[in-house]
Amino acid sequence: MGVIWRMIRGVNKQIIEVAETNSRYFERALLFVRPEFASSDSDRLYSEAKRYLSAAGQPPSVAPKRARRQFKKKRRFLFKVVVYGGIGLLLAGIAALILYLL
Repeated sequence: MGVIWRMIRGVNKQIIEVAETNSRYFERALLFVRPEFASSDSDRLYSEAKRYLSAAGQPPSVAPKRARRQFKKKRRFLFKVVVYGGIGLLLAGIAALILYLL
């Protein structure tokens, strides 16, 4: 990962800014260093930040939308089956009643 690192000193926080994430989705990342590790070696912090960002991977994209769309499609199909099946049973019952009365 070709990453440009920069340490940012805030009022109470030490922050690592990753300006180039090599991600299609994210242009930069800000990692807030825990206070107990603020005095750690900067090389160690950089390697941990790199490890963390590479493990983060890419965000979920199309798969959840596609799954939601398929679920809605199946739900519509089941609704139609129940409604049309109920109408069919009602008409069959009416036809049976008419035949019985004749």
